[in-house]
Amino acid sequence: MIDTTGKKNGHGAYIQKSKETFEKAKKNKALARALEIEIPEEIYTQLEAMLDE
Repeated sequence: MIDTTGKKNGHGAYIQKSKETFEKAKKNKALARALEIEIPEEIYTQLEAMLDE
């Protein structure tokens, strides 16, 4: 789940809102390591769409 407010309960990870940082995090699987789960491609698609806003 993507929480743009940063206020939902549970374990989370932050990523800087830049295309370069997003691409690097996706390539290095940084979010998957931080959250200790596999990140579905759908989540990456949603995050990328948020960068274009």
